Order: sequence, then structure tokens, then C-alpha cells
Amino acid sequence: PYARHIQKKNELIKCSACVIRNHQAIFDLTREEMELVFAYMTRFEKIRQCCGMQMSKYEILRLNGCEMSKYFERPDYPKCEMY
Repeated sequence: PYARHIQKKNELIKCSACVIRNHQAIFDLTREEMELVFAYMTRFEKIRQCCGMQMSKYEILRLNGCEMSKYFERPDYPKCEMY
């Protein structure tokens, strides 16, 4: 009764930036505001996964010189080398 939004882990894993759109009605955001938030969070997600304390396990492996070709097709592989 108190939750305005329930976030499901399987949806978050599939497309974490996509779940941002679920918050449009909660915060009464216009389409333009949502596009700005989506663009910002998409970029933030890449920074989070590719740098610092929340770096993905794949980026740690890549930076340590491990062979990465077997991971390229995994949905959670962040493709940090592209950025």
C-alpha cells in the first residue's frame, strides 16, 4: 500500500536504463524531461560499470589483460572498450 513503484530485478538486468521510464508518472515528468533523464542515466550507467568501485567484473578482467572474446555476447557485458 505504500509503494509507488515496485522494481523487478529481471527487468533491471534486462535493461537497467529502461526502467527509468517507469518513473515518469511518479515524478510527473514531461516527455522532454524524461529524455534528458534517460540520456543522463544511460551515460551514468556506463561510467558506473566501467570505472571505480562498482566496475563490472568483466571490466576488471579486461583491465587485467584477460581474453574477453568469450564474454562479448553476454547481455551484462558492458562493452567499456567502446567508450
